[in-house]
Amino acid sequence: ETEFDLEAGKSKTIVINFTARQNTIPKLYQGKLIVKSGSIEKEVLIAIDVESKEPLFDVIVEIPDAFLQVVPGGEVIANIKLLEINQVGKVDVDLEYLVTDGEGNVIVSDKETIAVNKQANFVKSLKIPLDTKIGDYLFYVKATYNDKLASASAWFKVRPKTFFER
Repeated sequence: ETEFDLEAGKSKTIVINFTARQNTIPKLYQGKLIVKSGSIEKEVLIAIDVESKEPLFDVIVEIPDAFLQVVPGGEVIANIKLLEINQVGKVDVDLEYLVTDGEGNVIVSDKETIAVNKQANFVKSLKIPLDTKIGDYLFYVKATYNDKLASASAWFKVRPKTFFER
């Protein structure tokens, strides 16, 4: 269904299924869904994390409420959890952190390697550049071990500074 009529004050649920084919490269895919009604046009940002077929870890990213809106030059903080899916014991996991805009452009990144035994819980902070534009951004975490990739992401906003924050 590509078109439908909706009366004022009414709502409609639209289900969109995304399927990654067998040969899809594991990575972050970003795009937009554009919704139009007369002269009104809205964009809905979409991020899809495609993981390896049998990742060794599950990754969870949560941004605390206090950091869901940050200012340019501020920090976004995320709680990261790595949970072992397969019994691999203590291993070194390569982590890559990205903050991307709605177009998928990387505005800040970082990498590190951590030792994980069954699970790891930690906090990661990334400084938002001063010249970052106001808008929606994605905090993306990619965990790699033995060429297997697991990932997760969470949206947050960069907002203007208030008079008292200048």
